[in-house]
Amino acid sequence: SEESRRAAIPKAMVERSLVYSDRLLAPPVFVYWNNFISLAELLAAPRAIHPDLLNPSPPRALGLLPVLLGLPALAALFSRRQGLAQRRQIAFFGGALLLYAFLMTAVSQPIWDALPLIEYVQFPWRLLGPAALCLAILTAATIDLLPGGKIKPLAAGGAMALLILSGLFWFAPRYCPGLERPTVADIQEYERVTDTIGTTAKGEYVPRTSPFFPPQPAGETFAADALPADAVILWQETKGLRSAAEIETAAPITVTLNIFAYPGWRVTVDGRPAPISPSPDYGLIAFAVPEGRHQIAVHFGETPLRLAADFASLISLLAAVGLTAVSWRRRSQSAPLEAAEKRPPAFSHSLAPILLGLALCLFVSGLPRWETPLYRSGLHDGALRPGVPWAAGVTANPLDFASGLRLLGFTPWPAQSAASDPIRVDLYWTFNERPSRAYGATVLLIGPDGGLWSPGNSTPPRDFRPFPQTMFWQPGQYFLDSHLVEPLPGAPPGVYELRLLLFDGETLQAIPTLPQQGVETSLGTITLTRPSRPAEIDPQYAADAVWPPLALVGYNLDRAEATPGDPFALTLFWRVREMAADDLFARLTLVGPDGQPSLQLDLPPIRADFPGSQWRPGEIWRGQHTFRLPAGLEDGRHRWRLQLCAGVPQGDCLPLGDTADLGDLRVNAPTRLWTPPPLTTTLDAPLEEIATLLGANWQPEAFRPGEPFPVSLIWRAEAETAVSYAVFLHLLDSDGRLIAQHDGEPAGWTRPTTGWLPGEIVVDERVLALPPGLPPGRYTLLAGLYDRADGRRLALPDGGTAVTIEISEYR
Repeated sequence: SEESRRAAIPKAMVERSLVYSDRLLAPPVFVYWNNFISLAELLAAPRAIHPDLLNPSPPRALGLLPVLLGLPALAALFSRRQGLAQRRQIAFFGGALLLYAFLMTAVSQPIWDALPLIEYVQFPWRLLGPAALCLAILTAATIDLLPGGKIKPLAAGGAMALLILSGLFWFAPRYCPGLERPTVADIQEYERVTDTIGTTAKGEYVPRTSPFFPPQPAGETFAADALPADAVILWQETKGLRSAAEIETAAPITVTLNIFAYPGWRVTVDGRPAPISPSPDYGLIAFAVPEGRHQIAVHFGETPLRLAADFASLISLLAAVGLTAVSWRRRSQSAPLEAAEKRPPAFSHSLAPILLGLALCLFVSGLPRWETPLYRSGLHDGALRPGVPWAAGVTANPLDFASGLRLLGFTPWPAQSAASDPIRVDLYWTFNERPSRAYGATVLLIGPDGGLWSPGNSTPPRDFRPFPQTMFWQPGQYFLDSHLVEPLPGAPPGVYELRLLLFDGETLQAIPTLPQQGVETSLGTITLTRPSRPAEIDPQYAADAVWPPLALVGYNLDRAEATPGDPFALTLFWRVREMAADDLFARLTLVGPDGQPSLQLDLPPIRADFPGSQWRPGEIWRGQHTFRLPAGLEDGRHRWRLQLCAGVPQGDCLPLGDTADLGDLRVNAPTRLWTPPPLTTTLDAPLEEIATLLGANWQPEAFRPGEPFPVSLIWRAEAETAVSYAVFLHLLDSDGRLIAQHDGEPAGWTRPTTGWLPGEIVVDERVLALPPGLPPGRYTLLAGLYDRADGRRLALPDGGTAVTIEISEYR
């Protein structure tokens, strides 16, 4: 079982529990089961070179040509012309090659599953290294099978030439760009951003006593700013894993060193050992120092476990030396006999082909880069060059984004795909303006109902080579951005849309396209067919409600608490028990504290485009439903109930069984205001019969440069709305330039417009950050409402889209 497999790990890695070793098992990259390669990849043919592609992904392969050169050596196993020793060598390396090839493919996963330690140190494709060594020896054996004379050296030289030409891809390396003069702080910031802390891949050797990585850069062991004000470091020095210092303090203090508290560190104060405890914030070495002047020494030593490991390593080294000596002695004793047989050593060749191969390698690496079918740029006039193999079927026109990025195109995906299989989308990007920030992209799967039917983040394929952060890109380059879009388990068949979303990597703010200004870009459609394997669902709550045609096996609830007007998502997992009719619907009822329905919805059990006549017994399907809670919900605990009905939605329900209970919803209704407060400025500005801006309150003396300027907007709701509008408040100078702004949902995101009731008064407190050095003059406030989905503002009766609020002239 998985539990017993995990329990076996600490027996071999005793100190594993002291660090974050589990970070090495984070999918999709750091897991062995996602790093197998197919037979087609293993025998991949050579690829062309595209020098302006920033992140080419070389195939993880032995290569078709090397395999064709090496496998003929196995014919020697059936030839009596070869000596027994040579046949044994060929059998050994041929068997090893086949074993490595087997372990690199997915058919060997049961073996990897049974070896609990190997996932921490190895990926299947890394066995390409020893496999390539075996293949090289077999290639030499193939040449050795040829007749002597001039044929063998010529064949050796020809084989070397073919191997070099098949590896031309490696003669155009891509180097990771970096900082010109990095400081220690720069290096640590890079480590923090990428999680490649020190020599780790994901900070897996950071001690578990450190919940957060320390903000201060690595440097001096004794940091002066970490000591109390009345403590002074008189001197300090560090040599390797030893540090010393002299500290003077007027009171007992706790000294925290800039070193993680790994086992093995020892501290002495005036020559006497001092107990060490990890600091509670970052797991650094902390120890007590009494008042006065003291000599502090710190050094790293062995632990009993490491001493035992050192002893075992020493024994292994002595055993290896002894075995080598015995083998050498036996070989020297058999040398006269081998000389008498006058047989050349196996696989022996002249030096000429080796020199020829080295010369060819140097010649190829120094060749000028002429445009050829094997070496060809991929960009032409700001677009993907026609004729590039992977450019077939790309979009006709590049698409520009507000960030300066340009989507060159994407490779087509199959017209149909099983709902259980991932969809690969390869995007090609360049830039019009060099990016100053890190950007990311994700591809979403949108269903016929407009809902999201994939995880919010698409994952990279296993063979994808990540690209450097966007601010490191060089002009004239483009890069490949590959995504795997995984349909959610249980997604029904139908026509889906693939949409691209570009976002700021730090703020996660969506980046719109130009000039459309949309934040989601349609890439095209794909038809999902029935899954090729049963859906593996993991519902939030298990259920066992059974109706004749369907059984509810689980469900997900968007939240346990909500406010009136909040969006809500309900996911239902169904198992089909028998053939069903098309007139089935699910009636969802929210029962209020008084026992009366406060919300009733009639929903398709799975999806409107997938009626009961298309269901098959034994299948598991997912039904996703999103809606908004009514604005007038009462405060208190409500109850979800579900009933499967036959009939016409919004009509009478012919129940097919008992009602299922889906749990509680705690509704936190706001305190509503129906009378407006006194107003500094009265406006009475109606916005499309949705809301009226009654006025605003502010204090003129609060308008000071460099200070926060609070402004209260007083709204009156005129009608219920299903759209959550955002408020904008902009400060302009006399020339119409934007000086400050505060946008967002009303009342600090606590009172969305979807929760407003007609006639209700909403006080919307906002604070503008006035810039320092603001010159005297007349300033104006602009306020209004807009739809965050498309940026459209609600209009005033005169057609304007902003309410003007005059501010007295600032002097």
